Order: sequence, then structure tokens, then C-alpha cells
Amino acid sequence: MVEIDRASVIDAYNWGLGFISLVAPTGLILMSLMMVNIDFNKWFKWCWKLLVIEFVLCLVALGVGLLVY
Repeated sequence: MVEIDRASVIDAYNWGLGFISLVAPTGLILMSLMMVNIDFNKWFKWCWKLLVIEFVLCLVALGVGLLVY
């Protein structure tokens, strides 16, 4: 089958779920933005670069994890 360690698959799933939780306009993000009176589009325009950096760092960490295991 595929030679990928179980820990790497779990890491990829958990990091992907966390990343989507930050981007998806549901749950805690919308409530927090409503409390401080900030529009989602304005927030996303401000933080999209940080999200790209986080995504790249997660990919690098997953790549290192695949090389190590």
C-alpha cells in the first residue's frame, strides 16, 4: 500500500482541520468579529497573508515528518 506513517496522516488531518477552522466563516470567528464590529471581508483581507504563511509552514512540517518517519 502507501508508505505513509499513521502519525503523518493524523498530523495532516488535524492541521488541515485547524486551518479550515480559521478560514471558514462559521463558529468562533464570526462571533468574535461581531463582538468587535469588524466585517469578515475586512478581517480576511488583513489576515490572508498570515494564513498563507501558516499553510506553507504546515506543508514544510508535514514534509519533514514524512522524511523522518
